[in-house]
Amino acid sequence: MDEFSDSESPSLSCFALMRKFFVFSFVFPVVIYFLSIGCGALPTAFLTHEAEQHGVSSTVSGLIFGIYSLVAFMACPAIGTYLIPRFGPKAVLMCGLVVNGAAQLAFAFTIRLPKGAVFAGICFLIRAISALGAAACENSVISITIGQFRSHVPTVMQSVVEMSSGLGFTVAPVLGGALFEIGGWKAPFLAVSCFLVLSVFLVWYFLRDVTEDFAESQVNLKKALKVPGVVITILVLIIGTIAYTWFNVTLDPYGKDELGLNSAEIGLLFLIPALSYALSTPVAGYVCAKTRAFRTCMIIGFLVLSAGLMMTGPAPFFTLLPQRKVWLLGVALAVSGVSCTLCFVPAMPEMLHCCYARGFPADASTDSLLSGLLTGAQNLGGFVGPVLGGALMQYFAFRWTAAIIGFVTLFQMAVLIIYGICTRQNQLDYEETRPLIIN
Repeated sequence: MDEFSDSESPSLSCFALMRKFFVFSFVFPVVIYFLSIGCGALPTAFLTHEAEQHGVSSTVSGLIFGIYSLVAFMACPAIGTYLIPRFGPKAVLMCGLVVNGAAQLAFAFTIRLPKGAVFAGICFLIRAISALGAAACENSVISITIGQFRSHVPTVMQSVVEMSSGLGFTVAPVLGGALFEIGGWKAPFLAVSCFLVLSVFLVWYFLRDVTEDFAESQVNLKKALKVPGVVITILVLIIGTIAYTWFNVTLDPYGKDELGLNSAEIGLLFLIPALSYALSTPVAGYVCAKTRAFRTCMIIGFLVLSAGLMMTGPAPFFTLLPQRKVWLLGVALAVSGVSCTLCFVPAMPEMLHCCYARGFPADASTDSLLSGLLTGAQNLGGFVGPVLGGALMQYFAFRWTAAIIGFVTLFQMAVLIIYGICTRQNQLDYEETRPLIIN
């Protein structure tokens, strides 16, 4: 089966090739993944303020945000291990879009709820349901894309998916805030709900039956977690995401209190790491595909990420660096965004390589299992990052908080180096482990 294989015909027409490229390179990884990530970040610009108007504290508002990532983290492994192999990625993807779309539609009308506990409780419930739908979409997209572009996993799948993820974090809050200003509370949620419903029809029309690969093989989550390389990569994803999201709740007070910035200027600072991340993912995917040095790329990524975090404050022991300079903070945030691509983009091909070396089949069952672990780990990091950042901020200054997380990333880099040294003698050469390029 070649990269654009079709079970109905050995040779595809030009239109069929264009259709497959459009579906698997644009509709699925970019639009659907963008919408799934965007649903979580959509109300960033206005939810806290509006929730306060409904008698909800900022702490509870933070939990309303965090419940999205927490539920997605818990749901992703189960979806990748059980639901996708049983029902197929197309069915799970369509169900996820419907559930997420319905949740967004319901959230549009929460503004009419009574103030206080009722408003907060219903928001919790709807965000949790939305996270279930988003987790189903993300897992299905990754599983489908790996299956279609198995020979170009780092370049086509991870770079596009990670780029759309970065754009979701970047563009969704801006669009949400703009739609809120234009049409009030309902407008952002109604708009994204319409796009999700439209995506259901695109999936139904374009996506062919891709469930046959599940028939012959079933893989086990417990068996996958016994592979050391998979566990190490999961830690990479968790710690990398923590380092990428910790400042979500700390940058605003630091910018206002220490740097004298206004809300608009702080919003521009938030755009820096997201844009640098989104724009650098294709480059990281190309480098990983050419070198196939996935673990080395992650080590370099954590080294540079640590340097960026140390510059963010900057760290108190970096006395030679200028203090409380907005330009230095912007550079540090950009460095952090770029370095995260070297941590995240090699993650899936590294897990695939480790599993293939342990005898896992190169089929859709392995794809769906690892996609669940990948999205689950990133969602866990997305939940822990802001919580950890806020907790450290209560006891330490912003500069020490950034330095502490920088030391955590250095620790993860050391773990990768030690693991690489310990397994080097037993590690199969990548040229001998061909499932990543076998069709």
